[in-house]
Amino acid sequence: MKTYIQKVLCLSFCLFSLSILFNCTSTKLSSTSAPLLQDDGIIEFVFLHANDVYEIGALEGGKVGGLARVATLRKELLAKNPNTLTVHAGDFLNPSLIGTVKYEGEKIKGKQMVQVMNAVGFDLVTFGNHEFDLDEDELQSRLDESRFEWTTCNTFQKCGDRNYPFYRTINGRKNFSPETFTWELRDADGTSIKVGIFGVCLPVNQKDYVHYEDVYESSVKAVKDLSRTTDVVIGLTHLNLDQDKKLAEMVQEVPLLMGGHDHDNMRYSFGQTVIAKADANVKTVYIHTLRYNKKTKECTLNSELRHIDESIKDDFEVANVVEKWSNILLEKVGEIVEEPNSIIYEAEVPLDGRESSIRNKQCNLGELIAKSMYEVSGKVDGAIVNSGSVRIDDQIDGSITPIDLFRALPYGGSIIQVELTGKLLKEVLSFGESAKGSGGYLQRYMLQEEGKTWLVSGKPLDESKNYTIAMNDFLLAGYDIKWFTEKNPGIKNIKRPDPENKKDLNNDLRLAIIEFLKKS
Repeated sequence: MKTYIQKVLCLSFCLFSLSILFNCTSTKLSSTSAPLLQDDGIIEFVFLHANDVYEIGALEGGKVGGLARVATLRKELLAKNPNTLTVHAGDFLNPSLIGTVKYEGEKIKGKQMVQVMNAVGFDLVTFGNHEFDLDEDELQSRLDESRFEWTTCNTFQKCGDRNYPFYRTINGRKNFSPETFTWELRDADGTSIKVGIFGVCLPVNQKDYVHYEDVYESSVKAVKDLSRTTDVVIGLTHLNLDQDKKLAEMVQEVPLLMGGHDHDNMRYSFGQTVIAKADANVKTVYIHTLRYNKKTKECTLNSELRHIDESIKDDFEVANVVEKWSNILLEKVGEIVEEPNSIIYEAEVPLDGRESSIRNKQCNLGELIAKSMYEVSGKVDGAIVNSGSVRIDDQIDGSITPIDLFRALPYGGSIIQVELTGKLLKEVLSFGESAKGSGGYLQRYMLQEEGKTWLVSGKPLDESKNYTIAMNDFLLAGYDIKWFTEKNPGIKNIKRPDPENKKDLNNDLRLAIIEFLKKS
């Protein structure tokens, strides 16, 4: 009897198992119209890679860029391959014009960017040097608001005499940013791998609350640590190109360094390692498709530079967030200038406001600013402006609007005419040349250096003569040139605009540039 019951139970169990197997197989067939897949040991994964993004909306009259378009592209990539990670190689919280605007009682300072990036669906970012333009409490607010992960192997927060990882506050608890990030993947046929990612930032923005470890030692250590626990290691680097090249030579086991800091798209191969960077402000992004074979340990890479333009539709949700912040900005700028989005000039050659350019050499945007100051000032001998006044860290191309100029010069400032001795003028100009690489480097008009001689309006500077020079008021405040203030005995006279005279373009150098371009 017992044997009979056991047989019946055994038969029932077998029938039940077959039923489950049949139902599972039927579900698979109905969804794929193909037999059950077998693990082939090969998996493809994708990185959507952006870097150095300061503007949430499209630029050049809507022709290029726009994070709402990036959101659409991201969804398309995810639909093709769910193993897609959207990453940012640093610099997005600053600089921006809207970041200087007050909203709900406090300066925005990157809040708009975090909201838009959250809506886009960014997964992972590393720090750029401009993140540390913010005060410590401002940065902490942006970290807490972000829904994406931050990673860095060399950049830490100073707390007294100790250093800790930066963190995000989630549900009242500190979630420290990992020094490295591990992405676990599985594809439709069951192939699974782990991809290790490290982030690193160059130490050019020295703030009291930031501690930097050595770029190369930290990166090499991160790669070694990740190599023990993951199948492939990828870099997310905010370094200049020379630093990326040096790092690539040191980590040849890393197939890809997704870079930032440089604002023009580039792709270089150094041995087994590829360095790739997209254009700033998502004028382009990179789509990196990697194919990894678990059996051979071979990893192949295909990198596509994708232009973000009018051919890509805006994502509706992200576009709404962008519009909210854009309207706030337009309202604030509209209080200063009429029709802030009107086209006032067509730039056939991009106006170069990149820090790497404008803080190291005379460039066309600097000349435009200085020339506008010269023209509005009347009878002056030349014009100078500190390059640190330009905060765009980008090029302005195509159709130029007042908004573009406000982006370049978010702090504005008045234009003053200063009469000073030739001796003091020479000292100021020489200091400007010695300040290359910093905001104290001077952009000039009608003031040239020829060998060891300074020329004023084409003639050698005469130290015994007095000259009248147009400059922005910030320059005479003693911030960049500590000894250059109105109390300097070499200054003979200062002419300032009447702040009550709203028609005087000297009250806002941005208005002077706008008027100059309209007449050009």
